[in-house]
Amino acid sequence: MDVLGSRVRAENLHLGCGVDRQEFALGVDILPNVKPDVVCDCDVDGRRLHLPFRDNSFRCVFSHMFLEHIRDLMGLADECWRVLKPGGIFEAHIPWWSSYRTWGDPTHVRAFGPQSMSFWCHDKYRQAVVEGRPMTQMQRFADFEVMHTILILPKHLEGKGVEELDYMVEHLTNVVSSLWVRLRCIKEG
Repeated sequence: MDVLGSRVRAENLHLGCGVDRQEFALGVDILPNVKPDVVCDCDVDGRRLHLPFRDNSFRCVFSHMFLEHIRDLMGLADECWRVLKPGGIFEAHIPWWSSYRTWGDPTHVRAFGPQSMSFWCHDKYRQAVVEGRPMTQMQRFADFEVMHTILILPKHLEGKGVEELDYMVEHLTNVVSSLWVRLRCIKEG
């Protein structure tokens, strides 16, 4: 890899890379046999997660079908925030709550809907606390802004009208297969 490629790779972090490791990013995975750049358990059970990187190391942290395996999602949010540079981007491709694929995998511990990632944002977190929802074990310092949320629909739904799709997404299962989200890290530079 050339010098420019090495610099770009060092600015991007791929969590849960598995066998789909991207050449433009450092790969992190729990499984050494998939040959990640860094072997790390991002789902520490009952212990505080610490990604083995310095604060403000990355321009982008991303994952593909990984977050649904994480029990302490808010702890992971804190760590992603810590290693991201101010204004850095967090991107994730995650399974939709009502897709059959979401619950067909016994290693999945959660699913996601259109508002799920907004809990990575201080305003939504504060609102949940004010409303009395239990938000235990979290000392939140991370803050993100949701930039984009895109529903991934099956090809056979292409060409449907917006109203029809809205109705289908709201009332039927297995309409949306997954969700793609992009968040911006909010912190002082």
